[in-house]
Amino acid sequence: PTRRSSDLVKQVEAYMLTHLDRPLTLQDLCAAVGSKCRTLQTAFLEIFGISPMAYLKTQRLHGARCQLKAAHPQSITVIGIATHWGFWHMGYFSRDYKRMFGESPSQTLRRV
Repeated sequence: PTRRSSDLVKQVEAYMLTHLDRPLTLQDLCAAVGSKCRTLQTAFLEIFGISPMAYLKTQRLHGARCQLKAAHPQSITVIGIATHWGFWHMGYFSRDYKRMFGESPSQTLRRV
């Protein structure tokens, strides 16, 4: 990986982590770091092998999983956690979560 790609990815990663609860677009990420979309996509592919948006979704899913594992089932809902991590469509959230972790979000929450 080039130094430029690495620096660009670090900048975007920092921005993502401070805005995980917002509905970010690729254009938002590019504007935040002053990059062209194609340049940003190429940098993420070079560093992580996935697009910036796939990386963002993965980070959000992991964050939601950590919170689901730590939560008490009677004090929080899957919907509350999902929206906190920037997921607005529960069907897509559940599908992506199950693909990544092999269980539904509600199964993770109940396993406390």
